Amino acid sequence: TDPNVWSISSRLVALGSILYEIFSKGDRFELKSILKKTRSVKDIRLSCDGHSDDGSISTGQRSKKSTPCPGDDRFAHLIMRLGNIGIPHPVINLVENLLNSSLGEFSGDDVYRSLDDVRVDLQLMIDDPSRYLDSSIIEVNQTLSISDEMYGREEEIARLRDAYNRFCDGVCNGALILGEGGVGKSTFAMNAKKFTIAANGYFVSGKFDRNATRPFMVIGDVFNSMCDLFAADIQSIEQERKMAEALTKSLGRDAFLIANIVPNLSNLMPLYTSCESSSFDAASRTRYLLLTLLDTLSKLSKSITILLDDLQWIDPASLTFCRALFQSTKSNKNVFLVLCSRESEVQTQDKSEVHDWLQSLSGSTLETIRLTNLNPEDVNNLVSDSLRTWPRLTRSLSAILHGKSLGNPFFLRQTMEMLCRGGYLHYSLGERKWKWDLDEISDLRLDDNVVSLLTREMTKLPDELLVGLKAASCIGYCIPQTVVDILSKHLEMDLFGVLTSLVQRSYLAGVGSALYRFTHDRIYQAAYELMSEKQRREDHMKFGLAICSYVLDNCENNYDMMFVGVNQINRGGPEVLADSCRRVMISQLNLNAGKRALLLTDFSSALSFFGHGIMFLNPGHWDAHYQLSLDLFTSAAESACATSDAALVKSYSETILAHSRSLDDRLPALCFAVKSLKESMNLPSCRDCAIEVLTQLGEDVSSVLEIPSQETIQITNNLLMSKMTDDSMIKMSPCTQMRAVFVMRLYHELNYVYYVFDQTRLLAISLRMVSLTFEIGLTDTSSLAFANYGVELIARGYLIGSRLGTVALKLAENSKYISYVIAAVKQYNYG
Repeated sequence: TDPNVWSISSRLVALGSILYEIFSKGDRFELKSILKKTRSVKDIRLSCDGHSDDGSISTGQRSKKSTPCPGDDRFAHLIMRLGNIGIPHPVINLVENLLNSSLGEFSGDDVYRSLDDVRVDLQLMIDDPSRYLDSSIIEVNQTLSISDEMYGREEEIARLRDAYNRFCDGVCNGALILGEGGVGKSTFAMNAKKFTIAANGYFVSGKFDRNATRPFMVIGDVFNSMCDLFAADIQSIEQERKMAEALTKSLGRDAFLIANIVPNLSNLMPLYTSCESSSFDAASRTRYLLLTLLDTLSKLSKSITILLDDLQWIDPASLTFCRALFQSTKSNKNVFLVLCSRESEVQTQDKSEVHDWLQSLSGSTLETIRLTNLNPEDVNNLVSDSLRTWPRLTRSLSAILHGKSLGNPFFLRQTMEMLCRGGYLHYSLGERKWKWDLDEISDLRLDDNVVSLLTREMTKLPDELLVGLKAASCIGYCIPQTVVDILSKHLEMDLFGVLTSLVQRSYLAGVGSALYRFTHDRIYQAAYELMSEKQRREDHMKFGLAICSYVLDNCENNYDMMFVGVNQINRGGPEVLADSCRRVMISQLNLNAGKRALLLTDFSSALSFFGHGIMFLNPGHWDAHYQLSLDLFTSAAESACATSDAALVKSYSETILAHSRSLDDRLPALCFAVKSLKESMNLPSCRDCAIEVLTQLGEDVSSVLEIPSQETIQITNNLLMSKMTDDSMIKMSPCTQMRAVFVMRLYHELNYVYYVFDQTRLLAISLRMVSLTFEIGLTDTSSLAFANYGVELIARGYLIGSRLGTVALKLAENSKYISYVIAAVKQYNYG
């Protein structure tokens, strides 16, 4: 026999006997007797395997299943004695495993094979006593509690911390966190919150949802949270006054334009009303105002960290804003931007714009951090911590779990929970530890993706929980409490109790008292895939009708709930609704929702609402519901124009021209068609179409485009100098003639065309617009008329042009054309 193997076994048993005597407070243990009894099995052990290079006992031929030990009973009374005097059970296990080292091949899997293993276990007890020394927690209910700590991310966390430190030094703008689904991007990104709070900064976050129910929902929530944080930190009336003054100075009266998106702004400053509702340049104005708000707040007090998660689900309007937000952080050194996205989801064709933008951020002032799956050692650390079992004992189990989950943290956790529910992992009350059978787990066939695994496990839920889970998935990633109340009545069940049970099973999480959300979007996806396409559509329609009926009966101005209900109906689709009266009602609801989305400057969502409204119209709707049809098609054309979808503008406009009953009904669509042609740079067609429409409106365009004589210019200038003061021009009455308003807008489009083709016509066009303003009153393009005419006069040496610049700026203060007027003023340096 090999004396080295015998010496290791002897040392382990000796250490066990010494520890036993220490913990039993002097109870003698006859080591020589035990060693003598184990002589008979030593040779069997050696003949089976031998020993390892470091002198430890080899385990290469051990069975995957624990082998019953015929000699265990000889220690039973000793081990029981330790338990009776209150020694922690992990310590008892350690002593018992050391003593059982004397039993060779009959010792089982738990015994120690080297002194290094013992040293590691003792150190774990010292370093983490709550997990490896105190067994009282798990003995309460013997349920699996998977650790929520992050494993194998030490290097990435250090990089994120370094990025934040560099931000504090003014040389980094944020971090871009990428990775596949389930690798823990959201949890990892929350480290930015720890760094921000430690630096006494503000932290706000938003998470995009593939089925967002409200336009600009995430961006609005982020800014509302920001306003709440600043409002909560106001300590005095003087501080409140300074805050309001700073915001009023930077935003002006235009602050009202973002009040629909950020209603909590009213807690920081007074908001003034406005009657403008046109979509022209509204999106860029909204972006400008939001970024100005952020810039002002960040300079007033602490730095701000903004986390935007799940960018793979971002909507077009929010994407455009995020592009601008990133650009603004380059100059705003008080904002740390953290962006998270799932890489595989943005590589599809419909997400190519998101993918291209994220790709462009690599190598920018954002620190790019890619999270990957866990390696076998990290998986073992997670499994060991979760089972409160020594890492040396879970290594074989972890190897199997790593192979089945590929080290994906979310997949791994779901697999462990499934094994626990199936009894493959179970807690032994008698042995006070977790037990498993490696052969059974190894042979178990698991789904090759986490969604399939989750779906299969969900089908085992009680019927009531399954109904509630399906209903929740129909609503979306987040489920408002009001919706729960409505659906409880509709489904005739205690949906609140059901969702609470689902929270306990970790499918959902409660967010305060007003919201439930799925704990992971893969869980949401799995729950949604429990239903057939037909069932989904039917449920969406039923739930949407129930929610909309509640809104109409109880809270007609609750726009958030209206968006939830209308989105549900639209996901159901017109195919599942035959009731013609209800279809008309749904078309009207979509019209209302679309107009609300326009106010939020989310033109993509607005276009979707108007498009669905058109889809729900009944055959013959132009005769039966003319005004509703006209409003839907006109609004759809406007939204398509705002999103630069020339093909849709053309389609909707042609339909309106074919069915409209008057020129007044056609005018908006004609103007959108002209503007769309300009935006697509089809300038010859834009010019021809604008001239044709102006002619229909009674304008002699050929005469207007003639270069005015010096005498004509002088007459107009004399009128301005002698009869019109600046104040009288600014306070002119608004125009009430819609045809005249459209004439002014069409001349504005012509002005752009001739700026490209023939700038000699610009004086004539701007002169006509100024003259019309004096005749009909102020329109939304009057500020541009004065600015452009002032430019032309200054170019010809007329000093009155500078005066018109001042008037134009005053008129544009609350105008959608403010950016153009300011550009003109700066270009010619007048006013």
